[in-house]
Amino acid sequence: GNPTPFGLSSNSSSFDFSKGKKSVDRRRLPSNDRCNFCEKALERDRTLQCCNCQRNYCQFCSVINYDESSERVFCLGCSA
Repeated sequence: GNPTPFGLSSNSSSFDFSKGKKSVDRRRLPSNDRCNFCEKALERDRTLQCCNCQRNYCQFCSVINYDESSERVFCLGCSA
């Protein structure tokens, strides 16, 4: 009976630690490192900047517009 409670307690403490670490990391991220729409952390090579509001968005929250000769990126708010 000894190993089971010991295993459970060590698992729960390590789980709490990793959960706390994640929330700290998220709070420390500057706003330009997060999507301004869904607030997910942005990957450097996949960050798109809206032509209209100049904010950074992830690929899922941005729309590429081909109406003009050069492609332009708009966020979901500005493209609506």
